[in-house]
Amino acid sequence: INSGLKAIIFEFKRANPVKDEILDDALKGALEQIDKKKYDSEFIEAGIKEEDILKIAVAFKGKDLSLKVI
Repeated sequence: INSGLKAIIFEFKRANPVKDEILDDALKGALEQIDKKKYDSEFIEAGIKEEDILKIAVAFKGKDLSLKVI
């Protein structure tokens, strides 16, 4: 196990202006994509513990920005 190693995953989503999507919905979509596509799997396979993987979702709409860290 690669103890002491950490990883960061970023996912960026643009709120859909045509659907008048709000930032919270785009943020939720970014978090779902991180999990659905298992972006952390390569890090886990490399021996990085799941609690040492920082997942950051970023959503933006124009100049407005929202982010969530898990």
